[in-house]
Amino acid sequence: MPGDLLGPSTDNPKGFFENRSTLAFHDRLLTRFGSSWDEPLAFPTDWLSMPVGSQLVDELVDIIRAEFLEEPIFAVKDPRMCHLVPLWRAALERLGGRTVAIHGLRHPLEVSHSLQHRNRLPRAQGLHLWLHHVLEAEVTTRDVPRSFVLYDDLLTDWKATARQLGSTLDIVWPNAASRAEDAIDAFLSTQLRHHGSESGRLDGEDPLESLCAETWNALLDLRSDPSIPAALATLDRVRRSVGKAEHLYGSLVRADQRRIREGEAHRRELERKLNEYDAERQELHRRTSESAATVVQLEGQLGQLATKNAIAEDEIGRMKAELTVLRHRVEQREHELERLTAAHCALAEELTESDRVIRILWFATVPLGLTRRLRALRERRLLRSC
Repeated sequence: MPGDLLGPSTDNPKGFFENRSTLAFHDRLLTRFGSSWDEPLAFPTDWLSMPVGSQLVDELVDIIRAEFLEEPIFAVKDPRMCHLVPLWRAALERLGGRTVAIHGLRHPLEVSHSLQHRNRLPRAQGLHLWLHHVLEAEVTTRDVPRSFVLYDDLLTDWKATARQLGSTLDIVWPNAASRAEDAIDAFLSTQLRHHGSESGRLDGEDPLESLCAETWNALLDLRSDPSIPAALATLDRVRRSVGKAEHLYGSLVRADQRRIREGEAHRRELERKLNEYDAERQELHRRTSESAATVVQLEGQLGQLATKNAIAEDEIGRMKAELTVLRHRVEQREHELERLTAAHCALAEELTESDRVIRILWFATVPLGLTRRLRALRERRLLRSC
């Protein structure tokens, strides 16, 4: 299964092993004919001979060349293939390829349970899809080498299954079993088998389930010989019964299927919106949690600030008290300064007055002393003259 393969998912963690290019091509083809993978109505009987059929063969040939042509042997896995075997055979014949068919058989209830779980399809619709797919695949591969493989046998003993396929279909596997053994053993696992048929039995009283039971038993018979007449006759009879029912009720089934698809599309859209709302709710919850944590942090900081504020207020009160004392002392010093200033002024006035009196006395004293000196000097001169 080379090429770009469809990746794993939650319900199939090891992957689907369906080629993306062929898968997209099959979906486009079904849409072109007004059908889909979950619509079990048959294609027009002559659709491949229409002008569009030749165009589809050309398109498929291009896909095979791009995805598979370099491989000596390749397989294509896709349930849609059940409706499109004639198209693939025409494309492979144009390329000179050899076609063989491997029918993987799973119990109809197992398939129905899987579709119920994954796609929410009703049990009857799942059984109808299984029946239509296996009938189409069987009748369109009767003239090519083919083999029918039970899914349980593959899981139980894949080596025997590989040998049986190689012998029946004349296939030479590109890798020897001894070289691929470890990888295959690691890949195959019954743990990934989510839906078994053991939980229920087909109801023989129900027309649809009765046809599924007959078809299943006939397919099991074809494992030993893909051309057993009795088994092929049973499958032909069931196919005619299904064809008559589709002829009578096909339009009703198609309309119902379209309503189901529309309802499913509406459901998926609602689920998408619900997921968006849930994501928004989770985001809001996350933001709310972050905001609550921020509030707690801010409240803690606010408490710290309140404590610091109380300490600061106490310090301010203490400083205000000291300031009041200092102001009182300043007022006292100012009063003392005023008193000293007044005393200084009075003393300065006294000094000024004393200085004035001293000056007066000085000027009064100086002439008296000078007269006495002159008199003394005159008396000395008189004595000398004598």
